[in-house]
Formats: sequence, C-alpha cells, structure tokens
Amino acid sequence: MALENHELSELNRIGLALLKDDPELARKLSKPIRCTCHFWMALSYATLAVCALLLCMGLALRDVTAPMAGGLALMTAYPLFLVMAKRRRPLTE
Repeated sequence: MALENHELSELNRIGLALLKDDPELARKLSKPIRCTCHFWMALSYATLAVCALLLCMGLALRDVTAPMAGGLALMTAYPLFLVMAKRRRPLTE
C-alpha cells in the first residue's frame, strides 16, 4: 500500500519535529528492529530433552550412570541457559 504525497510530507514533518524535540528518542526509533533470537531458550529445552532421554535410557537399562549424567547436566546447564535467555530478551517483550 503506497502512501500519497501529502501523507509522506506529513510523516516527514512529524519526523523532523521529533528530531528537533527529542533527538535521543529519534535516534532510538531510527535503528532497525532487532530480531530476537531465542537461541538460549531453545538450548535450555534441548538440554532438558536430552536429560529426559538419558533418564528414560537409564531406567530402561537399569543403569545408574545415565540418569546421574543427565541429572548433573540438568542441574548445571539448564539454569545457566535459562538465565542467559532471560538476559538476552529485549525490554519491549
């Protein structure tokens, strides 16, 4: 949908007025919107899934080392990944 000339000139006037009144806000608004990557959240859930798989394997094989490894990984890595995901989240969400 294309804008008409008077709409474009009105937007330009509003932009110039904003730049004059609040240059800091105009600078923030002129930056491109950053794509939020949920890498750390996905990594934490992948760790949780692998640990659950290790638990099931350990229970099926009646071996205690697999659940121990899964529990240890879950206790160390999962909270770390969730903290990293929370820190990376933008303030606007």
